[in-house]
Amino acid sequence: MGTLWAQGVEPPKQETVTQAETIPAKPAAEEKTTAPSTQTTPATATSNADAKDKEKEKEKPPAPPYKSPWKGKLDGELLGTLLLTPEHQDTVKKNPNLWITDNLRFGIQIRPRFENFNNQDFDKSTSDSKNYVTQNSQFWTLLDINESFAVKLTIQDTRLYGQYKDPSGTGYGPTSFTNSIGTAYAPGSQIPVKNNTDVREAYVIWKDFLPYTKMYLGRQTFSYGDSRIIGARNDSQIGNSFDGVRVAFDTKTWSTHAGYTVLAEESNGPNGFVTANNQKVSGASALNDTYLAFLYNTWKPSEELVVDLYEIGVIKKYNTTTASGPLVDPNLRTNGRDNLFTTGIRLSNRTASGRSLPAGKSWDWGVEYAAQTGSTGQTINASWDTLNTTIGTGANKHAAYKETVQHDASFFLAQTGYNYKGFRIGVQFARASGDPNRTDGKSATWDPLFATRSGGFPYFDSGNGIANAAFWANVRTSSIHLQYYDETWGRFIFAIYDIRKDKVQDAWYDGNRTAVTGSTGYDANGNFVANKAVTGSTENVGNNPFLKNWQPGHRLLLEYDLIYIKKINDYFSIWAGATVLYAGDAIKNQKQFNFDRNSTYFSLTLQFAI
Repeated sequence: MGTLWAQGVEPPKQETVTQAETIPAKPAAEEKTTAPSTQTTPATATSNADAKDKEKEKEKPPAPPYKSPWKGKLDGELLGTLLLTPEHQDTVKKNPNLWITDNLRFGIQIRPRFENFNNQDFDKSTSDSKNYVTQNSQFWTLLDINESFAVKLTIQDTRLYGQYKDPSGTGYGPTSFTNSIGTAYAPGSQIPVKNNTDVREAYVIWKDFLPYTKMYLGRQTFSYGDSRIIGARNDSQIGNSFDGVRVAFDTKTWSTHAGYTVLAEESNGPNGFVTANNQKVSGASALNDTYLAFLYNTWKPSEELVVDLYEIGVIKKYNTTTASGPLVDPNLRTNGRDNLFTTGIRLSNRTASGRSLPAGKSWDWGVEYAAQTGSTGQTINASWDTLNTTIGTGANKHAAYKETVQHDASFFLAQTGYNYKGFRIGVQFARASGDPNRTDGKSATWDPLFATRSGGFPYFDSGNGIANAAFWANVRTSSIHLQYYDETWGRFIFAIYDIRKDKVQDAWYDGNRTAVTGSTGYDANGNFVANKAVTGSTENVGNNPFLKNWQPGHRLLLEYDLIYIKKINDYFSIWAGATVLYAGDAIKNQKQFNFDRNSTYFSLTLQFAI
């Protein structure tokens, strides 16, 4: 009945029979010869139609197996752990041979590198020449499961040739492949030194998380812009990796990427998960809970312009570095939370893939500016209180006014170049702020965060020289870049960097943003000493105009780089780099009679990637 009403058919009238009525019986023959009714009920029609549809579905050929659209044309982001020239990367992207199936591909990179440094400290009283060989080896696999999910896994081994010792602790016998090569001692504990084989990447891509939106979950590598703030840092043999989640919304003209990662965890986990990032365990140089959160937006209104707007936060839990002893209360706050926020904008006409110029264009340019704000969490006596007002007496006497130190740093870079038939000539200026007074309420030395330190294709202009003698912290660098590329002869690069201090009172910082030290020079009191730990350049930490023997120096270094890269075949290339550095007055005034002006650096890299 319900079915009939739903179909708009009036149900047949039912005849009523009373006990007084007689119904004549039909003959048996008549029953047998009666033709069946030609009227089929709607329910029966529906079931017949369903059966026919099922038969048709069985007759249909099965859907073809999923074939990855990345086969023979890999997305460059999937090769984010490899250090490749544009030509080499293009070959790896298009290589169909290592696709085991239509959706499973593996790859290999082997990159040994020889390096030689001579007179890094510009001090003739020390013997600091060194050379060594390191190697980066990677095995990666990509499984593009279906239209919705893909998985990327990269196993990486980075090692120093000859770093292991015989298991007995003596001799030079061969060593086995183990998880430990010795023991390092930290405050209150012993930590095994692990083997250098690790997971560089292990993440899932949810490709249709939302319309135009992917989600990346797990350990991953990523770079943005010109890699001056966040990069893979493949120029080193180790590189950057981030543990967390990233969401990427991408259209033809606009993209928004947001991410949240864990940089340091202070708590141990169950079943043997042990962290080395707790200051209570590993000392003052370790981190407590630390996180990275970022929002990176890119707008490309035309092939003539790309605009990046970004906000990046590095959040560190309060520390306990001024407390001592093996049983320090982790809730004892000697500092507040350190919140470092980097806000920036980047503009360029390099809108094609790989941050290159669109075809047919010759002139390239780029500008980037960023500011760092937030609080370091450190509380000091108010620097604005010139009277040094105090309250209390005796042991309870203390400053009447306090203030929290604020991040107040900035970065600016402008570059341009002209390309003509394989040649490019370019100029660049970069300023990473320094701090004229490291004892006041402003922390003004720029933190380069996760930037790639040197190189950067296609113009090899992302860093501050290949020797990593000074990076973007308290510098003003003017540079000239010359490049020639020929398919037969290879790539030739020559660059000159004039590296000066932004603030003469601040330190000289190396490629890891560590203040360079030496063993000869003036100490914090202005006394000249030898064979003692002192700063590597002239410094005036508190900007004391009456500091004894204060001789400020402006120039740190002149660096001359010559790089040659030759692609031997589709999967193998040779990289050679030579650098000569000349120390400036900021180093000379510190070293005095032990000053040795020249330093050299040489590297040879064999790059195999497929």
